[in-house]
Amino acid sequence: MKKSLQILSFLLILILCGFTNAQQQDVITLKKIEVYGQQYTSNVTLYKNAPVNIKVSYSVLKQTASHTNIASSAYFVADMATGSPLQIHVHSGPGFPINYGQSGDYEFYTQVQNASMLIKSANSGNLYLRLTSSAGGVIAYSNKFNTTFSNPTVTNNTISGGGLVEYMGTGPYIAGSIPTIMPPGGTVKYYWQKRMPWNPASSSFSWTNINVNSLNYIPSGTVNMTRYFIRRAVQTEHFGTFFSNEVEVKVNIGGNNLELKVDETNSLYIQGYYPGGGDGLSSMTYQWQEKINSVWTNITTDIGNRHKLMIPSTAVPKYYRRVVSSPGVADNISNEIVINPGIYGNAIYKTQNPTLGVVYEGEKIMPGHIPQMSRLVTYMFDGHHYSTEDPMTFQWQKKEVGGTWQDITGATSEIFNVDTPLYVDTEFRRKSSTPNLGDNYSNPIIYVISQLPGISNNNIQFDSGNVQNIMGSIPTGGDGNFEYHWVVDTLPDESIGAIPAMVNTQNSTIDGLASTYPMNMDEYYFTRYVVSDGVWQPSNTIKYSYTNGILLKQALQAKNLKMSVNGPEKKILVMEDKGEVVFNFKNYSKDNVQIYLTGLNGMQSEKIITTTIDNDNFMSSWRIPLSYLPGVYLYKVIFSNGEVKNGKVVLKK
Repeated sequence: MKKSLQILSFLLILILCGFTNAQQQDVITLKKIEVYGQQYTSNVTLYKNAPVNIKVSYSVLKQTASHTNIASSAYFVADMATGSPLQIHVHSGPGFPINYGQSGDYEFYTQVQNASMLIKSANSGNLYLRLTSSAGGVIAYSNKFNTTFSNPTVTNNTISGGGLVEYMGTGPYIAGSIPTIMPPGGTVKYYWQKRMPWNPASSSFSWTNINVNSLNYIPSGTVNMTRYFIRRAVQTEHFGTFFSNEVEVKVNIGGNNLELKVDETNSLYIQGYYPGGGDGLSSMTYQWQEKINSVWTNITTDIGNRHKLMIPSTAVPKYYRRVVSSPGVADNISNEIVINPGIYGNAIYKTQNPTLGVVYEGEKIMPGHIPQMSRLVTYMFDGHHYSTEDPMTFQWQKKEVGGTWQDITGATSEIFNVDTPLYVDTEFRRKSSTPNLGDNYSNPIIYVISQLPGISNNNIQFDSGNVQNIMGSIPTGGDGNFEYHWVVDTLPDESIGAIPAMVNTQNSTIDGLASTYPMNMDEYYFTRYVVSDGVWQPSNTIKYSYTNGILLKQALQAKNLKMSVNGPEKKILVMEDKGEVVFNFKNYSKDNVQIYLTGLNGMQSEKIITTTIDNDNFMSSWRIPLSYLPGVYLYKVIFSNGEVKNGKVVLKK
């Protein structure tokens, strides 16, 4: 009886265990998901439109009968808005539990090329695991991780600094934080942007790029011209560009410089240059001041005189300055201009009188001659001749050797021409005067008269036996010692002036002289100067043409006849006018031309104009650069048909 009860109890236990196993199933638990270096145990944040590497940790507990319904794979899936879940990854163990009560921990890695694929709806979704058997049936589902989807972003992208800086100075130091890129990965570059205060920050067109790839930034002087705002751009490899906050940089006013000048009428004025800084030129106001009794006092001027102040006549010292204001920064005071009363620039030199023929002149002249260098003018390289007091009057004076200074009757202009013959050494000077500043005397200019007999028998001619040779007579007079200097010229309408041929012999040749001329011409004029006791004496002038031999009257007549047959004469008129060289083409038909300019001071040839003649009175002009010195320049006009015209022009500047 007892044994029967034991058997019955065992059977009841077996039946109860079988019933319990029939009610339980295997369990799969999603424990952790790791993305972007962060671990999540319930909810996960992913970033849209970006790849993501995922590490999944899970466990499996077998609660069903051993060796039955054995798990073979774990499917990592995401719910979709419609249809079946999206399969992300399949993990096949190894070593899923096969015995009842057995469990194991597992992990795997997978990658999703675009996290947006996992969205179910409204930037959210679910991630979970599905455990399946080898027969393909689902054994169990894991718990779900809620997923939130955000746009890629950059955090901690801030800058600090800004402040006040000097106009065109360096600085200030602008510090930038190390940004956090979410999701991380890829390369990062920086650049900076600047906008002016009057442009809205919200508009991309308001910002100007500063291509400096640095975490921090120190603006250079070229950036610090006026007040501005600056920000940093973080450029990611995959997710676009993100901008920091902006900081303000204020710029003190600078460049408020003044310079004392003299205008074309020899009137004194102060030139104020355009300043920078502040909120820019449009925001600036200007106030001229004069120091009176040691106190700076405002001067009332027209608004058009913000940058120019005419100086009234004065015989006492004057002091001026300019104050420039702009919102948000301190007023800026210019340098001080001191007007020291006086007469300035009273220096003279002698130059050639344009009313006289072009003849070379030496250190001395013969008695009874008017000097070629007879025009006395203000020294051009010493600036203007001016006075702080008006009016300024002129009186020219002369002094003969052994005599005293005497006023020259009627010589009261700034320029004086010596237009009477001189017989003894004579000095000239200019006296400039104002009512209260007294008299001011220029440097003296002296003309030395030779006391020796004049040079005579200075003649040249073509050699009758060989026309290529030019024979010169043996001169007489002077001190008996003679130097020879040959000069070459060409047709008057093409002449650039008689050029020294660097030939210093009694006789010469046509080729020897013509080859020294700076341009190839058909017709040449030859003159020999004889020098003795500092006096230059020109010979007669002879002419030669390579086309016509010795230039006879018939040759000129033939040339004129040819012109008349061909129609109106073509001419190029060249003049200097107010800092420009003007070329006027007369009676030319449409043609393309190039114009070159060469200085007699050794300056290399430079192309100055390329143009097209489009009428018979065509004009083209060229602005003379500041680098060009006054003097005689050669021009060459080259036409498209190969024709070349040469000539000279005098640049006055």
